[in-house]
Amino acid sequence: MISQSHAKQEFEDPVSTISDLRVWEKAFELAAAVIRNAEKIPPDIGFGLSGQMRIVALSIPSYIARGHSRATSAEFLRGLYQARGALTVLKTRLTLCAELGFATDLETRRIGMQLRELRRMIDLVIDDLRGIRAPGGPRPRLKAIPGPRSLPSRSTA
Repeated sequence: MISQSHAKQEFEDPVSTISDLRVWEKAFELAAAVIRNAEKIPPDIGFGLSGQMRIVALSIPSYIARGHSRATSAEFLRGLYQARGALTVLKTRLTLCAELGFATDLETRRIGMQLRELRRMIDLVIDDLRGIRAPGGPRPRLKAIPGPRSLPSRSTA
């Protein structure tokens, strides 16, 4: 199991290795939980869902690791945005799994809690890297945060 001794490491000290990064730790734990649960999907009726879920679950910590390894804030941000997108894909597939009865309510709730926690962590790291808020400070209002691709604003007259 990954050590919890590095809590808030990414905000206090330079991170020397990816395993020191708490958001990566949580993504890794989520991937392991998803992979363990994906094994329960019957291969003959799972529509390839098990393999798809494993791939997307593993891509989340992988995107974070790749972005972090590039050693620039812009590349780390890109990796975090990709991880956030993969998290959304995973949530969709997990919802389908639950709907088809391939996961128990308890498993669905546990993984859902991990998904929400990881999404919040990714959003906080993105905000901090973009300089939107100070570490530990209040979150900004969503309308003040332009996305990775700024869309033209619509004026309401």
